[in-house]
Amino acid sequence: MLPPNLGAWQKDKLLFALKTKVAEIELLRDRLAKSKKQLLAIIETIEQRPEGLSCDDNTKRVIKRFRQKVRSAKEANNSPAIKARRAQPTLRGARRSATSREASHFK
Repeated sequence: MLPPNLGAWQKDKLLFALKTKVAEIELLRDRLAKSKKQLLAIIETIEQRPEGLSCDDNTKRVIKRFRQKVRSAKEANNSPAIKARRAQPTLRGARRSATSREASHFK
C-alpha cells in the first residue's frame, strides 16, 4: 500500500484506502458473527433432540427449523426498512470506484 517513493506520499488517498479496508474488515466480522450464531443455533437444535425421537425424525425436525429461520430471514430482508437501507450508497460501492483509481498510487 505504500508508494515506492515516500516523497510522493498522498496522505488523503492512503487514509481513505486504509479506512476502507477497516470498514471491509468490520463487515466481514459482522458476517462471521452472524454465521457463527446461525451455526450455534443449528448445533443447539441438533443436541436438544427430544427423548425417544429417532435420528431420522430429529434430522427432519432440524431441517424444518432451519428452513423456518431462513424463510423468516428472507421475509425480514424484504421489509421496507431493509429495502430503503439497501437503496442508500455504501462504502463498498465507493471503494470500488475510488480505490480502483487510487490503487496504482500504493503499489
